[in-house]
Amino acid sequence: MFKNCGGKIKGLAILFFILTILLFIAGGILVIVLGTEYGYHRYEGYYIAGGIVLMLLGPIIAWLGTILLYGYGELVEDTEANRKANEEIRQILLSMPGTQPTEPVRPAPAQNAYDRPPERVNPMPPAPDAFAPPPEKPAQSTVWFCRFCGKKNDGAFCINCGKPRS
Repeated sequence: MFKNCGGKIKGLAILFFILTILLFIAGGILVIVLGTEYGYHRYEGYYIAGGIVLMLLGPIIAWLGTILLYGYGELVEDTEANRKANEEIRQILLSMPGTQPTEPVRPAPAQNAYDRPPERVNPMPPAPDAFAPPPEKPAQSTVWFCRFCGKKNDGAFCINCGKPRS
C-alpha cells in the first residue's frame, strides 16, 4: 500500500487531469445543448461560444490544477531514489578496508538568549527618564577679545569695530 508512493501520486495526478478534461468537455457540450434548446434564441450564439470556450480552456485549467500534484510525485520518487543511492554508497564505503562505522555527527544544540552565558548578553542601555530635565551644557566663557581691534567683548559682535566673533 505504501510502496512506490511517488508513482501512485503521479498516477493520481494523471487521473485527475483526464477526469477534469472530460468534465470540462461535458460541461461545454451541456452549455451548448441546453442553451440552444431551452435558452432564448437571440442569445443562442453566446451559449455556443461559451460552450466552446469552456471546452478549450478545460485542458489548460486541468493542467494547471494537476501540475503541482504531479511535481510532488516526482519529488517523492527522487527522494526515494536518492535514499537508495546513499545507502549503496554507504555500503561500498563500509566494505573498503580500513573503514569502520562511526557514530553519526550530531549538530551542537542551538543556543538561544536563555542558554547563553551572561557575559555574552549585551543588555540594552537604560531608557532615559521622560520627566527628567535635560542635561545642562557646560558653561562657556562669554568674554572674548576681538582679533581685529583687541577690545574685550561679551556679545556676538565687537562693540568697537562691529566684526563678528570668530
